[in-house]
Amino acid sequence: MIQALGGTVAAIFILFAIAIGVVGLLSSIYKWILIFKYRRLNALSIESGKTGEEVAKELLERLEINDVKVEKVGFWMGLFLGNHYNATKKIIKLRKNIFNSPSITATAIAAEKVALAERHKNGDKRVKTRQVLALFGYFAPVVFIPLIVVGIIIDMVVLEKIGVFSITFTAVSLAYFILGCVAMSLNVKLEKVASARAEELLKTSSLMNDSELAEAHTLYKTYITSYIIDYIYTVMYVIWLTIKLIVKIIATTKK
Repeated sequence: MIQALGGTVAAIFILFAIAIGVVGLLSSIYKWILIFKYRRLNALSIESGKTGEEVAKELLERLEINDVKVEKVGFWMGLFLGNHYNATKKIIKLRKNIFNSPSITATAIAAEKVALAERHKNGDKRVKTRQVLALFGYFAPVVFIPLIVVGIIIDMVVLEKIGVFSITFTAVSLAYFILGCVAMSLNVKLEKVASARAEELLKTSSLMNDSELAEAHTLYKTYITSYIIDYIYTVMYVIWLTIKLIVKIIATTKK
């Protein structure tokens, strides 16, 4: 495939592939940084001693949001969706280690989910749209590779060459990844706004002292940075898949 592209284009193609690898590695590293910070701050209790559940309920009451519940998320939903706000059922779902924890992490996350509920109440349609597209954002990175592999296998078995099936499956995976990209774009924008609003809510309450607020700020910042890196990685992969699809179509047309 690279030979068909020519020397200069092939070099650009290779450099782009390396860039994707570098961004992917950076994304993985930052995820570990986030996990470390998440766990470290979840081991630090806040002075008020209030759990994630209590913080969420107190802030909801303060904002006069009376139709949103706070519940502990089940194991499987927690595994895939984590702590989240369900805009359809109007429920803030918190993992057990956040729901029952009086920690900095628990307080920060609970406040951020309340901020999302507030945006939903105020008519921000992106909250509901993001939820609809959430599955694409979560599963696109792990689904597109099997789709491409299946297409290649079918081509080799049925046609004994790379052809229409691999092209079709690459196109499907590309469409799936684009939807995931849209979901992640909404996620970045909403999380930035919600995190900023959560900080405002915590600053104007007695839930955290100044040093705890500073730690919560760094947690929010780490989350946003991680989301942005993941988004860049996804956009680059969309470009990569698009190039591969075009090359496959050209190669098949010439045969």
